[in-house]
Formats: sequence, structure tokens, C-alpha cells
Amino acid sequence: MKRLINIVLLLLLSIYLSGQVVTTSVYFAPPISASPPEEGTYPAVLDDGHTVAWFISDSTANMTRDGDNLVSSWGDETANNHDLVEATTDYQPLWQATGILFNHGNQVGEGETYHNWDRLRVTFAYDQPAMVYMVIRQLSWTTDDYIMDGYNVDNLGLYQNGTTPDLKTYAGTASASNSNLALNTWGILRIKYDGANSSFQVNETSAITTNIGTNDPEGITLGRPGNVDSSYGHFEVAEIIFRDILDGSTDADAIYDYLNAKYSLGL
Repeated sequence: MKRLINIVLLLLLSIYLSGQVVTTSVYFAPPISASPPEEGTYPAVLDDGHTVAWFISDSTANMTRDGDNLVSSWGDETANNHDLVEATTDYQPLWQATGILFNHGNQVGEGETYHNWDRLRVTFAYDQPAMVYMVIRQLSWTTDDYIMDGYNVDNLGLYQNGTTPDLKTYAGTASASNSNLALNTWGILRIKYDGANSSFQVNETSAITTNIGTNDPEGITLGRPGNVDSSYGHFEVAEIIFRDILDGSTDADAIYDYLNAKYSLGL
């Protein structure tokens, strides 16, 4: 492939030197993965080197599932290889056409005993400041159940707390509540993890500016707190983008608009 590319470049250079003008369409390259998003279908800012992990539920070629659609690996769409994994079947979330379902009720052994323990995790050097974009719906609400956290630490917290359907963030300090994501309703979260200057926005509602503390997550846990084996959240997620930069309004809006259009949310 590299040899072919080199030959094409030499031919184009020859044409240019001969006095002919060559025009071509230029697209930003997609992240390197087993099944990257189609080029030209997402904002170029996601290729700026600050997208540290990116997970898409319909990218099934970049995912490992068993015959029951239990997910043991959710592949990172970037070249960073920060795949979310869970080796134990009893803890694996369920893939379905609309997203990855956590806390779906796996059967344990024989009979009718069920639990709700679903998680996926990865560790890497992921610190504040950071931004997270997520397409999600809450399916039920239980105080202190978690959607997301850091790896082995409670420092990238997104959890249910207050009254239905309140969500809070946490990295050493609990944020103010955001009540704008109704149960069983798809929405887009934009979360800025930046100590006392953090913010949390649902769809086009006003962002809540809040203090979440300054602790670093050191990775990602989906489905439960990073540091305890409990408080598993019941939710479905279609796509998550993790960034290691504080996006300005232009870039943040571009990422939001991409997610809104892709999933036909009409927000």
C-alpha cells in the first residue's frame, strides 16, 4: 500500500512539473481503528491529537462480543488503543442495535437468579483538564448509582444523586445537580472536568458551572464507581468521546452537532 501511495505521489508531481494543474478533494483522515468512522462525517477537531479515546456502539467490527451479544471489548476508534474491556462474562454489558446496555440483568448459574453488574474499564494517563461527550439515556434512577468514573479511583464520576433524574459529576468534590436528562430519553452530555471551573451541560440547556475537585481519573470505568464493586448504573450509551483539552465553544458545538445529526436526536 505504501509503495502504491508513493507511485501515485510521483505521478502527481510529474504532472505538476509538466505544467498541468491538478485538483483533488482533501478529507481529514479518520482515526486508525478496525472500523473507523467514515471520513468526512465528523468534525476535523476530533483529529487534532486531543481525542484520547472514542467509543461507538455501532462500530461492531471494532468490538468483541459472544453469541449472546455480551461485550468483552469495546474498541477505541483512535490510534491510542484505549479499548474498554471486561473479561468476566457475568460483568459484561449487552450490545444491542441502539447502544451498549449496562445493568441489563445477567443470569447467574442455573435457575432465575439475576444480578446487575456490568462494567468496562481501561487504565491510561488521563488527567484534568478533560472533556467528555456522551450520547446516553438513563433507564432507571437509584441514588448514587454510577454511569462513569476513573480507573480504580472515584475521580471521573458521573452518577445519579439528588432526586430523579438528577446527575452529578465528581473528582473529589460533588458538583451541583443537573436535572435536564429525563429518564428513558436520549440526550447528549457535554462535561468539562476542570476543577473549580468545571461545567456540565445536557443538550441545549444552560450549562451548570460547578466545582468538582482536582483529582485525576487515570483511566475510565463505565457502569460503576472506579474504586468499589457496587452502585452499578442502569443506562444505555451509543457513543462517548474523551478529550484531554478544554474545547472552546466552536469546537464543542461542532462535536455536539455531529452527535445530534448522527443519531437524529432533533435537539
